[in-house]
Amino acid sequence: GNVIELLEKKGYTFRKIRDDTGFVAEAYEVLAAPKAFVIGKDGLIAAIKDGGTNWMDAENSALIEGLLKK
Repeated sequence: GNVIELLEKKGYTFRKIRDDTGFVAEAYEVLAAPKAFVIGKDGLIAAIKDGGTNWMDAENSALIEGLLKK
């Protein structure tokens, strides 16, 4: 699933970005793709997902919801 789709469906209003220019990949020294980094409010990496990720599954929904509550 599409993470932006999931976030909009759940009604989250925080900013959602894609790293089409590679700026974030450079900042976090990402050397391989596809890879998704979930960044917490503190700016630290909260989770790393390799390959295709189903953002609509229960585990990923719980991860995002948990980070929003911190």
